[in-house]
Amino acid sequence: MTAPGAGELRIRAAHAADAPAVAPLITELGYPTEPSAIPSRLAALDPERDAILVATRGDAVLGVMGLHRFHVVHRARPVAYITLMVIAAGARGTGIGRRLVEAAEGWARERGCERLTVTSGAERAGAHAFYERCGIPYTGRRFSKTLA
Repeated sequence: MTAPGAGELRIRAAHAADAPAVAPLITELGYPTEPSAIPSRLAALDPERDAILVATRGDAVLGVMGLHRFHVVHRARPVAYITLMVIAAGARGTGIGRRLVEAAEGWARERGCERLTVTSGAERAGAHAFYERCGIPYTGRRFSKTLA
């Protein structure tokens, strides 16, 4: 199966102009987002600690990934966290997700991180299997509370 769009797959930093393509992907993941919200959210990120990557083929944005780097007291070096990853429904299973994970590993290594972590909702069995195939094993549970 070939990913939609023409041309070579590229992984690059997201831009405000990507908002019309990125917002529906985030919404597809279960986080309703309007395109108008994306530019200010991108502007609020710290480029030293955060990255939003998009996977593109031609003019089509086929995937998006969020990354965050932070220091913790229980590790000598910083850790990186995949905060979001979604591939367009019609482009899943074409290697785009794996390319984004590889880009995340490179981003984390370049910033001196010793660990790459991702959490995934309990109901996302397909995502869990995907991350394990990418060499990110299951190591525990996440507990989370939404604050008002």
